[in-house]
Amino acid sequence: MFEQISQTLSGPLLNENINIFSILIGFTLAAILSFFISLIYKRLNRGRENIHFMMQSLIVLSMTIAAAMMIVGNELARAFGLVGAVSVIRFRTAVQNYRDMAFVFIAIVIGMACGLQFYILAGIIGMSTGILLLILGVIGFGKEITHKHYLLRINFSKNGITRQNLEKELASTVSSFQFTGMKTNDRRSWMEYRIQVRNQGNIDNLITNLTEKYAENKVVVRILLVLK
Repeated sequence: MFEQISQTLSGPLLNENINIFSILIGFTLAAILSFFISLIYKRLNRGRENIHFMMQSLIVLSMTIAAAMMIVGNELARAFGLVGAVSVIRFRTAVQNYRDMAFVFIAIVIGMACGLQFYILAGIIGMSTGILLLILGVIGFGKEITHKHYLLRINFSKNGITRQNLEKELASTVSSFQFTGMKTNDRRSWMEYRIQVRNQGNIDNLITNLTEKYAENKVVVRILLVLK
């Protein structure tokens, strides 16, 4: 009895290259690599709703493709049968962006490589493409940097701060600036600038720096409006 079980486990199932051990190895490797890919997908899509569905689908998809490739093997008739079976499925959920599509294709390719017993190739594909997607996503490769424009008013004690000193602070914080006017009265002076910044953090840093550096001049920094 044990000899029969051993022969069944080690013997061919679908063809001479597919046995129970190759199936387990293929499924396990496909699951591990697609799990790694799904973690990268989660890292690059923080804040999106229901991303766990996509993460689960990547793992199942990779394992399913591996099984499909094992079933097809070198049989042309099986390949046509598989295409016919898949063609009746209607996918009603569209892929949201091109990067999601890339993750889906990576999971498919990993599954194909594992199903055909190209285990080293599957590992190289999974690790290299996953790391590459992570790097590109983190650095925002190809993403256009948008700037925000503001009209800034700086109010301070009369003759307490020179325009030159203010513009040194602006130059170290904002992307660009343009002087638009200055007024004074008996007690106070103010200057206005059109400034361009990358994000709100630049504005916060500018306000903090000016109010701390010129505290004795009672500096008040105000954003009058946001310009298009």
